[in-house]
Amino acid sequence: MQDYPEKDAKAAIQLQQIFYRMTKYFIENFKLRQTFLTEALYHSKAASYFTNYRVQHFIFVRTLIEQAQREGDICSDMNSYEIYTTLQSILIQPIIIKNNILQQHKNEPLMDKLKLIDVSSESSLQKRLRVAFKGLRPDKRL
Repeated sequence: MQDYPEKDAKAAIQLQQIFYRMTKYFIENFKLRQTFLTEALYHSKAASYFTNYRVQHFIFVRTLIEQAQREGDICSDMNSYEIYTTLQSILIQPIIIKNNILQQHKNEPLMDKLKLIDVSSESSLQKRLRVAFKGLRPDKRL
């Protein structure tokens, strides 16, 4: 989170890069992340670290969201919490949903088509980023 080349860019560009990197990391470490979350729930030191990291991360991203809103690049009719969760939902939920459904229904023939759905490739991620940030633009008609 601290080392990305767009630090001097407008807040909306920084946000796009940060959410891109977060989603790439999530895709690359999906199984590891599930293990880490399970461990964090059962060990107080791990839980404390995870909670502190998430809070710092969220504050940083929320600050960028609010800056992008002030700059007029992101709609202001949603608060930073709503925007953060919306972005997370658009970018990461498809990966979680696909994997969870396939895990629960491995041997069902109906799931063969779901296996073919691309949610983890670079092109899929770029499409979701484009849709997410396009949808957050302020509506100039209001």
